[in-house]
Amino acid sequence: MGRVIFGIVLAAALAAGGLVSAATVRGSHFGCLTEASLTEIRDAARREDMRQVDALLSGFHCVVLSPGQEFSVVDRGRRMSKIRVYGVGGSVLLYVGPELLRDAG
Repeated sequence: MGRVIFGIVLAAALAAGGLVSAATVRGSHFGCLTEASLTEIRDAARREDMRQVDALLSGFHCVVLSPGQEFSVVDRGRRMSKIRVYGVGGSVLLYVGPELLRDAG
């Protein structure tokens, strides 16, 4: 039940835009709830293991951030960073790779 509620909140956050003044995503990037999930999906994508990527995405462990999605940087790191993605009714904290912050506008 908790995953379903999280999925609904996350979908609303990702579908909305324009609610806050923040950086925006350029290109498509993964965002995950945990550092471990981000490492796992990035490794799977490099190996082109789409079954594992799909499992992480369908289980709401990770999402694909689309171009134009607004976010704020919470913590910037060399290997990964934390961002807050905003949407209708709230926000979600996600771990992302450093390339998202380099590519953001």
